[in-house]
Amino acid sequence: MVNQLEHLRRSCSTEDLVRLRARVVTHLQVLEEHLLADEKIDVVIGRKVAGVLLDLVDHASQLDADGRSLVRAALDYFVLCGDDDDDLESPVGLHDDAELLNEVCEHLGRVDLRIPFD
Repeated sequence: MVNQLEHLRRSCSTEDLVRLRARVVTHLQVLEEHLLADEKIDVVIGRKVAGVLLDLVDHASQLDADGRSLVRAALDYFVLCGDDDDDLESPVGLHDDAELLNEVCEHLGRVDLRIPFD
């Protein structure tokens, strides 16, 4: 996951993250809609990931450039369906998203936002 995180990191401003907020909401909506046709998606994890990402975006002004780039990486990874485990095809497709986000939360000193999952 660390390699993925480093690969996705890009500098961004607080305003960039706020603009990208809609991508998180849209991806969650796609997951919710897909759940209607395929109950194997762990949408509960998807909701938690989206919630933590939105919280981090909402508080992006409190982050330095390094922190914002980490949040951007986690956001970009979440909205990718075809990442390590396809979000729409695998019952554990969102676990890698949660794992990467948990790493970001640790780097940010926000272990309180970590998402537990099996």
